[in-house]
Amino acid sequence: MLVRVSPKSRRRKPVKTSQRRRTPQPRRPHPPGEGRLREPRLRDAYETLIESMRMLADPAEVPDAYDAEVAVSVLVGTMVQAGAQGDILARALLDVTDELARGDQAYAYPALRTLAVIGPPETSAYTAQAADRIAATAGRAASAPEWTGNLGRVTPGNCVIAADAYGETQALLCEFAYADGTRPHGIFAVIDATWHGAITKLAIDDSPAKTRHTMEKQARRNGGELREMPTPKAGATLLAGIEAFLRHGRPPGVQVKDEDYGLLCASLGVARSRGIALAGSDAAPVPDDIMARWPADARQRLASEFLASPHARDLQDPISRKMPFLLSTICVSQLGCDPVLIGPLLLERMLLHVLPRP
Repeated sequence: MLVRVSPKSRRRKPVKTSQRRRTPQPRRPHPPGEGRLREPRLRDAYETLIESMRMLADPAEVPDAYDAEVAVSVLVGTMVQAGAQGDILARALLDVTDELARGDQAYAYPALRTLAVIGPPETSAYTAQAADRIAATAGRAASAPEWTGNLGRVTPGNCVIAADAYGETQALLCEFAYADGTRPHGIFAVIDATWHGAITKLAIDDSPAKTRHTMEKQARRNGGELREMPTPKAGATLLAGIEAFLRHGRPPGVQVKDEDYGLLCASLGVARSRGIALAGSDAAPVPDDIMARWPADARQRLASEFLASPHARDLQDPISRKMPFLLSTICVSQLGCDPVLIGPLLLERMLLHVLPRP
């Protein structure tokens, strides 16, 4: 199900903040023995990221927690889009934390506070501790923006989900507002059952009411319905989809420079933070172990059942008789999907991107 977030929502923050580029200022060289980077090859990326976070000290550019979270999510997303994922991203953000904490920039404290909320769970505690050390230093955090106290303090609203006609994708919308009732927003995600159950579309949505209305219309058009989803389950679903994306990457046919892929990467930080708010801080994503559910003997039984059916009466040559098992194996081992799933998206991926061309 392809529900398009309104053009205003799609353009508003991810594009705007990612287009802010300033000329990096000369940095103080580290004394010998200091500043040993975990990922030295990413030094240029660190300097760009740190310099870009200078905006966090400017209330005209970043007036509240929402703008701060979106801005930093976009910046971290550029690293994800460039290939810094998993352990590499974690080490990179630990390096960025150290660089910020070592400097005397006025924006270091709000940058660390925001990064602690938006960064991956394995770095958030380390980054928060660095911010605490700055706060404990007299005068260092005295002029911090007031919004730092609102970072990540959101109240979940309604969560709704709708599946497409073939059961290949599910569109999920989760609504939020900050604890003081300000800045309503949503996380919109498409969860793709034909690609490891991963999220393949993701957006931070500042017009969730309009998006919900669009989802309702498309659900009716497809003969389905928009269903309310309990917030803990919605959070677990969102986190599992994000984990599957981080583990398996983009689906076949999607390019790194595709607009939707860039928007997905830019939205990851805020989306994961909101998923934790829905599911609880102790929630851990539980990926679907498709290989365990569909071992070779189960796939062989499925193929045998099909070959015994009237639909396979014309499949008599040896190659044709082997195809059902081959296709089920492709589903499980390469696409991470249920082999009984049938739909246009799955067939397109198989024919155009998986099966060898003659």
